[in-house]
Amino acid sequence: MVCVHLKMAVGIVLAVLLYVISVVSSTHPKEQTVVGIIGQPVLLPCDRSTLATPNYPTKTRIYWQDLTPRVLHVFKDGNEEYVHQNLWYKNRTTINTDQLASGNLSLLLNPVNVRDNLLTCKVFLIINGVNSQECQITVNVAASYQKPTLNFTDMTLVCTTHGGFPEHQVTWRTHNRTLERHEAVTKTTQDPGTGTYNISSQVNVTEGQNITCSIYNPILNETQSNFIVIPASKEENHLLKWILAAVCPLVVLLTAVVLCVKYPNLRKSWRKMIHCCPEPEPENTAQEPARFPTPSVTVNKTNMNATCSTQGGYPQPVVTWTIQDRGNHTLDPWEVQTNITLDSESGLYSVWSQVNITENQTVTCHIFNPVLRETVSNTTIVSPSKSINTDPAGACDRTQHLIFMN
Repeated sequence: MVCVHLKMAVGIVLAVLLYVISVVSSTHPKEQTVVGIIGQPVLLPCDRSTLATPNYPTKTRIYWQDLTPRVLHVFKDGNEEYVHQNLWYKNRTTINTDQLASGNLSLLLNPVNVRDNLLTCKVFLIINGVNSQECQITVNVAASYQKPTLNFTDMTLVCTTHGGFPEHQVTWRTHNRTLERHEAVTKTTQDPGTGTYNISSQVNVTEGQNITCSIYNPILNETQSNFIVIPASKEENHLLKWILAAVCPLVVLLTAVVLCVKYPNLRKSWRKMIHCCPEPEPENTAQEPARFPTPSVTVNKTNMNATCSTQGGYPQPVVTWTIQDRGNHTLDPWEVQTNITLDSESGLYSVWSQVNITENQTVTCHIFNPVLRETVSNTTIVSPSKSINTDPAGACDRTQHLIFMN
């Protein structure tokens, strides 16, 4: 008999516990976390069973509000209401009224602002005077950092990045270890307009070091990195070259002397042995200035262009074109195609230059020698029927085309 009463008592306790659990679970709101990107929309999701009742949508009110509490949005008796909406959320919230009856109580927040970070939105539903909290959504605001840029000066490396949120530390890593935080000087500022962060971090480096700068965004689980290999200093390179240039000839010379003294028969060939080391490159000798011959100017009526060419002058000249139709003007460099080459044997320059033309124009090609302060020119008249070269055979005396400049 006692066992029967004990079983009944246990059954009653279990039934009560199940009821309490069901009540608690039904009244506890759904808690969710979403990520909102600055400047973009974010959906605060909230779903429940259908709202369809005999009185819907009358006697139905839905409130979206934060913890302040400030009202984000209101739906009352079949209409959206903005009287109680907080100014911070004005013109930034949207709901789908057609899907409310099916239980979709989601709210669209657009655009996300940095001040929305850690916003907790609660959704309250009141039907026929019965109040219940349906959902609770927290917004984590984020923005991607730009790929860091690295600037190297005087054995100091500066890493900069911007546009990210939330604030986070820059990490430096060499090929064998991660630098301690105190080894870097980091400065962080916040953009007053967007609220995003600008980060600048500076470390001292050594030659030949391979170093990486990284910034991690914990909300987006995203890392932006850049790396650089620190070059050797120019002074060290020059010193090494001077040492090699001085030591190599001495070693060869001493070797040749020893061999010549010890082996007289090798005296004839000792000079050949010296060439084991490369001879230093000869210094550039001063090239005497040379006048450019009068250029030849030819006209291609098919492609409607004029070509100017000459060769045998020094130093590198300046080529200009003047065109006379309704007026006289000098062409800009981007209107001219010019190719100037240096002959490796003679050390003299060859010039080729081309411009587009139209009929009834007078075009003149000028070759200016900057050392001799001398210009040689040639002119061609372009007519509808043929092109007339004012000096087609070079018959004119060359001095007629020389313009001496003081």
